[in-house]
Amino acid sequence: MGYNEAVMDNLDIIIKKDRDSFIEEFNNTVSNSEAEYIVVLCEGNKMDDTVQEKAIAALLNNQDAVLVVPKKLYQFPERIEGVIMRRSAAEKFRMNKELKFNYEADFLLRMISGKNFLLMPELGFIQAESEDRDLRKTLPDRNIDWYLEDMDKFLMKLIHDISTVNDGKLPVLYQFYVMYYLKCRMDANIGGEADRKFSENATQEILDKAREILSFVDDEVIMECFEFPTYTEEYQFRRMMLFMKYGHSLPLVEVRPQRTKMRSIEPINAKNTALIGSFSEMYPLDRRNLRLSGLGLMMNDVPVYSSNMLVATVHTIEFEEGYLRLECSFTDAFDKDVFDYYMMLDDKRVEITFNDKGRMKEYFGSVSFKDYSFTAMIPLENIDSKKHTLFLAIGYQDREYIIPFDFKEYSNEQEEGAMFCQQFGDWLVSTADYTALGDITAQPSQRVSSEDCIVIEKYSWLKKAGKVLSGQLKTEK
Repeated sequence: MGYNEAVMDNLDIIIKKDRDSFIEEFNNTVSNSEAEYIVVLCEGNKMDDTVQEKAIAALLNNQDAVLVVPKKLYQFPERIEGVIMRRSAAEKFRMNKELKFNYEADFLLRMISGKNFLLMPELGFIQAESEDRDLRKTLPDRNIDWYLEDMDKFLMKLIHDISTVNDGKLPVLYQFYVMYYLKCRMDANIGGEADRKFSENATQEILDKAREILSFVDDEVIMECFEFPTYTEEYQFRRMMLFMKYGHSLPLVEVRPQRTKMRSIEPINAKNTALIGSFSEMYPLDRRNLRLSGLGLMMNDVPVYSSNMLVATVHTIEFEEGYLRLECSFTDAFDKDVFDYYMMLDDKRVEITFNDKGRMKEYFGSVSFKDYSFTAMIPLENIDSKKHTLFLAIGYQDREYIIPFDFKEYSNEQEEGAMFCQQFGDWLVSTADYTALGDITAQPSQRVSSEDCIVIEKYSWLKKAGKVLSGQLKTEK
């Protein structure tokens, strides 16, 4: 018998079908099988013998690891398919048939508590199509049990049990799972997407339980000061979750105009084959310079946002009566009542006017956050035929920070990263030619890149021909 055959004879494969028969078969296999390893598959999974063989070989080489995850971390531990585990480690646990929804995650999270496991997405396991997308979009029936009963019987019980054996502290990876779990529930009630409306009392009970759950999550995790693939959200959502945790009574937020350092977690080596340590020690905190000099939002000495993360989305550009009219929006991280927003046309300040057109998001029937939206009227009548530079800025304590533009929503034909250029009557409006721009900024120490500003110049057919030939001129309105 060859090595491959010997390995595969030690593997029991469970085919996942309906819930009840699967739980029963899984628990029976864990208790009674003579195989050393177990894997669960379902229709649509793609996992050949070589994947299984390599995963088992990795377990043989790492005797303290209880399982191998041959897929992306964001797909684990929500789904058990493809996870190859030691039966001897699994038999100490059972899938809880009393749980309606999260019995797989409950089993996996309990099994690996305080244990090592292997993360090897390069092995090539592919989940079924419906589960290979963002798992937040693959939701069960959004009934009240999926919220209240599951929070009580599954998540709160899991949090209590895991934190009890960790000196009252919930390990960081469990905290990220909590954030993923809550994000799923929030997404199910965003705007008008919810399948059903709950009573006011039920909604309040859901939010109260979410607040209780968030009390076990560090502010740094909520605010995503770590890089982690199972919970990645925009600043406004993270801030909303922090409001929820503290009941809209936030700790003091400081602003520091200095080099902003964010925190990151480095889970694995470059080949994604490293043994991951126990949850109490895994993902050690590490600081690295994420952005250059910027305006940093700090909370309890924790960096939560940087002005360098701001990007102004351009929605419309129009030429009207001697003015270039821009409609833009950006995240409301820096309060417009505290910070000064404006545009600069070369060295001349152009005021902007905020309006109520910004993107808005509602959760559970109430407005949770809204972008800043503004109109800028750029005067063109009295400027000469030279090349002029326009950029958006935020001012604070006599310093100026540039906010880059994003044209993707304005022109569907713009490829990501492509330069923007369009003719408006007698003018050409484009992103800057980086090499020709030089150090045009109120802060000589900073260089404005091609994405940061807009260049306005008089139209000529030679300039237009050059833009077309270079691929910069994409559309004409």
